[in-house]
Amino acid sequence: MEPRKNRGWSGAHRNRIGLHYGEVVVGNTGHARRLEYTIIGDTVNCGRLERLTRGAASHVMVSGDLIAAIRSQGIEAYQPKTAL
Repeated sequence: MEPRKNRGWSGAHRNRIGLHYGEVVVGNTGHARRLEYTIIGDTVNCGRLERLTRGAASHVMVSGDLIAAIRSQGIEAYQPKTAL
């Protein structure tokens, strides 16, 4: 097998992360013969937040809900210069 560097892979990889806070339903679903552990809820899909990082200087995007949850615990959270 040809090494990655010789197959057109540049070696550069950019991770993007979306962080959100909210309620979810977690547990096993399915039949006794085929159980799957799953998480369901609007909070689970952070893909929209992750996609926002593509045009931003940051690799991490945090939702307003997560910042509010942090502040509700008495912790001062970073205040962004602009809200999306």
